[in-house]
Amino acid sequence: MEYIKFHIDEMDQEFVFFEYREVTEDTKGPLISRAFPFSKILEREPKIQELVAGPIIGIYYEQRGSSTVSERQWIDKRETLEPDLIDWIITLTKKVCIEEVYDELLKPPTIDEQVEDFIKEFFEEGDSEPLEQKDFLAEFFEELEPSEENNSLATSLHEDHTSLDILNKRIEDRFNNTSLETVDFLAEFFEQLDDDEV
Repeated sequence: MEYIKFHIDEMDQEFVFFEYREVTEDTKGPLISRAFPFSKILEREPKIQELVAGPIIGIYYEQRGSSTVSERQWIDKRETLEPDLIDWIITLTKKVCIEEVYDELLKPPTIDEQVEDFIKEFFEEGDSEPLEQKDFLAEFFEELEPSEENNSLATSLHEDHTSLDILNKRIEDRFNNTSLETVDFLAEFFEQLDDDEV
């Protein structure tokens, strides 16, 4: 007897699951299971994409000896799978679990693949606007070039600075030209002491 399970979960997990176990009266073999990301297994088995085309959200097949469950799943209904599709599922499950034909897809991605996936995820989405390239150095030098607005601002600042210079000069002249009477407070103090003693 055999235990076989096949499940395309395109809606929730976006994975394709395979399980296989051989069972005899005396022993049961190890449970062999594989789970492939939906997008990766499609590279080798494009028929999987066809099976969940349109509003179909999953395919489920489970065989326990002579007992089977088979479903083509929509959000609101289910229907039994055709015999030729069940034969294809059984053959594929054995190929994947016993022959291990697609195990290289389960290897962790290389650094290059991780970088490529990162770029696809963050920089190649169709709905995002294309990135605008800016030459910041050119913009900086453009800002330094004289323009009417910059010239008028510079002139205004120069006039303001000149006005401040004139005001400072007038204040300075006023204090420099003012003569204040110098008073020797110490001498006056001793004079008062002398006057008081007399």
